[in-house]
Amino acid sequence: LSQDRLGSSFVVDLALFAVFQGWLVDDDLQRRIGSSRMQEFVLLRGVAKFLPFYGLCAYLTLRPSFTARSQSSSPEEGV
Repeated sequence: LSQDRLGSSFVVDLALFAVFQGWLVDDDLQRRIGSSRMQEFVLLRGVAKFLPFYGLCAYLTLRPSFTARSQSSSPEEGV
């Protein structure tokens, strides 16, 4: 890859996304189920965070459904 600039840029992009997807999974899971139930999904979180790309596909397939929570403040009008 030292002579192939395009291939090198893909490798760098894949590495950056692999690091970034761990943060994305935690954030999405916390929004879906709250921090109190995070221990129920330890295996799914681990697979999604530490198995790049395929783990994210498994997470997107097996993640819990989103339940809308009522917000304490009223939404702003005109937004």
